[in-house]
Amino acid sequence: MDSAPAAQDPTWTVRRRYFPAVEGMRGVAALAVLFGHVLFFGYGAGTTRGLVGTWLGVIGVNIFFAISGFLLYRPFLAARHGGKTVAAATPSYLVRRAVRIFPAYWVALTVAAAVVTLSGVFSGDWWIYYGLLQIWFPQDQLLGLPVAWTLCIEVNFYLALPFVAAALARRGAGSGHRHALAWEFGALGGLAVFSLAFSALVVSSASTVFLATTIGGLLIWFVSGMVLAALDVIHPAALAWARRLLSRPEICWPLAAAIFAPLPLGGFDGLQPQVGTILYVLSMAVVSTLLMGPVTLGDGGRTVRWTLTSRLMVFMGTISYGIYLWHLPILIWVSGKQRVIDSTYPVVTKTVLVLLGATVAGAGSWYLIEKPLMQRVRSIKAFAGRRRTAREIPPEPELEPEAAAASGPELAQGEDREGVRPGERGGGGGDAGADIDPLGQGAGRGGGAAQVAEQA
Repeated sequence: MDSAPAAQDPTWTVRRRYFPAVEGMRGVAALAVLFGHVLFFGYGAGTTRGLVGTWLGVIGVNIFFAISGFLLYRPFLAARHGGKTVAAATPSYLVRRAVRIFPAYWVALTVAAAVVTLSGVFSGDWWIYYGLLQIWFPQDQLLGLPVAWTLCIEVNFYLALPFVAAALARRGAGSGHRHALAWEFGALGGLAVFSLAFSALVVSSASTVFLATTIGGLLIWFVSGMVLAALDVIHPAALAWARRLLSRPEICWPLAAAIFAPLPLGGFDGLQPQVGTILYVLSMAVVSTLLMGPVTLGDGGRTVRWTLTSRLMVFMGTISYGIYLWHLPILIWVSGKQRVIDSTYPVVTKTVLVLLGATVAGAGSWYLIEKPLMQRVRSIKAFAGRRRTAREIPPEPELEPEAAAASGPELAQGEDREGVRPGERGGGGGDAGADIDPLGQGAGRGGGAAQVAEQA
């Protein structure tokens, strides 16, 4: 972490909102999904390379969800330390989330549907796809823009988070309750257990197995990021050992690889569907915690800086949402070109073209849609804040006109001094997060787990 801001303002660490290493990790997640789709569609589901592609997509989505959990829950935790209520923060939070997700998605969905003929978008059910509701209709989950199933889950998390934050504000960290720490981590643990139980329940029936890839089944992947946010903001002395461990990439990243490696090889094959699903979802939650720990708790370390905070990786993270939205339509489009099909190395050709096309489209989405709209939202918020300040604080007669004129921009820049940047939060990306498609009901890891893996 940068020590200069912290030295000038002791509360900066709590209020901090921008994490370059997290931005870089978001770029990693977007590229994992992109390469995963190219491999899956290039070689097929039944091949070794296609299997690698499937699991690249899984890890990409897993990281996107953990990033969202960390970046979105952390401000609610910080607000408690600043004496702000969840009710006061929720309206602007929901507006920012809507502006961050929907406009860029609507543009990508409309253009892609017109160019590569996505099913359902221009039908009578158009409202399902434009409203990101397809996750609740099993026959529609992968229609429209196929990767949008993760955006549906992201939106559901956005809506649920204020309720979780409000409940924990009463007894969790920062509430002043005697057992606040136990309440905080106990509640997060309870959400994780609920998610595992929900997954096991829905995979027991063919009519409900599709619910394994909804917010209920995958909530634990968001919780992994929320736990890291709590460790980062609260600094509990009783869990100092966990902070030290999770901040060390030389320990966490190899351990994550060791846990993840058996999964593509059928590590839970032969188990009952409920057991296989629980172990799969839980394993991926542990993997995301280990991958994100050094990025969030040890982002000042040399290894993290070298790998994730370069200009290239931060840039890829900044445009990751656009990459996530556009890469699959571009892949579908280039895959239909005869020159690509007849090339000596068609998969390599597709990879290069999709990477270049998605990068250009992602940059266009960021600079033309996402960034301007987020700046607009911030400017409206700053203007509203200045009006509230003017109503609450009577003007001082002795203030010189020049000083009064100078005070406006200073207030408007308040967020920038905290490190807030438009598009800083996941969703992946994402963003989609974060952040894939061929819906499988195969055996192996057991109904729901196979569906999650193959859908990614």
